[in-house]
Amino acid sequence: MSISAPLTRQHTEDSLLAWTATQSITHGQFIAHVLEVAEQLPEKQYIINLIENRYLFMVSFAAALIRKQVNLLPQSRAPENIADIASHYPDCYCLTETKLAAIANQVILKNLNYGTTCSQVPQIATEQIATISFTSGSTGKPKAFKKYWGDLTQSIELASERFKLTDKAHQIVATVPAQHMYGLETSVLYPMLTGCAIYGDRPFFPADINQIFNQIQQPAILVTTPVHLRACISANLKWRNIEFVISATSPLSVSIAQQAHKTMDTRVEEIFGCTEAGSIASRETLNTDIWDVFSSFSLSANHGVTQINAPCLREPVNLHDEIKLINEHQFLHRGRNEDMINIGGKRGSLADLNLKLQALENVEAGTFFLPENQCKDQQCAIDRLMAFVVAPNIDEKEIINALAQQIDPVFLPRPLYKVDQLPYNETGKLTLEALNKLHQQLRQLHLPQN
Repeated sequence: MSISAPLTRQHTEDSLLAWTATQSITHGQFIAHVLEVAEQLPEKQYIINLIENRYLFMVSFAAALIRKQVNLLPQSRAPENIADIASHYPDCYCLTETKLAAIANQVILKNLNYGTTCSQVPQIATEQIATISFTSGSTGKPKAFKKYWGDLTQSIELASERFKLTDKAHQIVATVPAQHMYGLETSVLYPMLTGCAIYGDRPFFPADINQIFNQIQQPAILVTTPVHLRACISANLKWRNIEFVISATSPLSVSIAQQAHKTMDTRVEEIFGCTEAGSIASRETLNTDIWDVFSSFSLSANHGVTQINAPCLREPVNLHDEIKLINEHQFLHRGRNEDMINIGGKRGSLADLNLKLQALENVEAGTFFLPENQCKDQQCAIDRLMAFVVAPNIDEKEIINALAQQIDPVFLPRPLYKVDQLPYNETGKLTLEALNKLHQQLRQLHLPQN
C-alpha cells in the first residue's frame, strides 16, 4: 500500500509562509501557487531548478513534487555544469525566471496570481524520489545522491527538534542558495515542514541583510556560511533582531563565532552534514568542540571508517572525514580525509591550517592548497604546500612570520600568493577545480612570491 506524507506541515491556511520587502505570503497562497505552477510544467521526468528567488524556487520545487518530477539540484549554475548534468538525465528541462545564456531546454516561469488561496494540502508518496543532489566538488568530481520525500521529511523533523523550530512561528533569512542541500533543508524544507516563514529572496550584501533584520517585527534566524558571516561582521553595521545564527558548508573559526556573538548579540550554531546524509549534527560553536548528532542518528566505526545510521537513511553512510568518536551520539571533527597531508613525516590537516591562516590579524581570507601534481597519500613525500591569501594591509613576509608562530615549519606555504579575492562558489566553498584554475593563472602571470 502506498504511503503518503503532506507537502507542508505545521501551517494553517492564513499562517505566514514567506515575506518580501513589499508583501506577506500566506500558506494558502503558497499552495495555490504550487498548483498553478504545476500546471505550467512540461511532461518530463527531471527538472533542473535554476530559479534564484527563494520563494519562487520553493513553489516550483513543490510543484515538481506534485507532478512526480525529480528536482535535480546542481552544485553550480555554470552552463558547462548544467550541460553535464543534462547529458546524464536527458529527459529534463531547466526552469528559470528569465532567459539564461548558454542554457538549453529552458522553461520560463510565468508570473504568479497572488489573489488566490487554497486550504487543501497535497500529499506526496514517501517513496517518491524528491531530489538528486550533487556534491560540491570541493575534493574532486561531483557525485549524485537520491533523496526520497519520506526520508527528507523525517530528517527535517529531527533538525526541527534540535533547534526547537515548532515551538513558535520562527522567521528565517538565508544567504545560501536553495539548490545546495544545506540551503534546501534550512530555507525551503524548514518553512514547508516546520511552520517557519522564509524571506522570499536571497540577500547577498551585508547592508541588504542588515536592512531585512532592521525591518522585521520579531527576531529571526540567520542561515549563512562562514564566508558570508565574516563579511557581515566586518561591515561595521549595527545588527538587531537576530535570534540565532546557523552556519555550515565549511568549518567556522572560533574567532568569527566570537565576533558574530559580540557584533550581532546572538548565539552561533553550526550544522555538520554532507550531501549523502543531509544535516546530521550541530554544536554551539563558542561553548564546545563536540558535535551532537540529531536524535535517532548514531555513529559507529567500521574498519577505520565512521558511519552514520538513522531511520531516514536507506543505508549507513560513510563519512569522508577524520572523526574521533566520543560515543555513538557525539564526536570531534578533525577535518576531511582528503584534507589530511603528510609532509616530512609530519601529519596535518588542511582544514586546521586554513583556520589558523584565516585567524591571523589583517588576513581577510585565505586557504592552503596542495598543487594538483602533488600526492596526498600518507606514504608519499610532499615537497611543499602553497597558499592564497586576501590581505591588502600586510605583506607576504609578515604573513609567513605570523604563521610560523602557529604551525610547524614544514607546513609553511611556499609560495604564498596574495590575491584580490578567492574563487568562492555560491555556498562559500572553494572547489578543487577553481583552486587549480587560480593556481594556473597565477603561475602564468609570474606573480611575486616569497
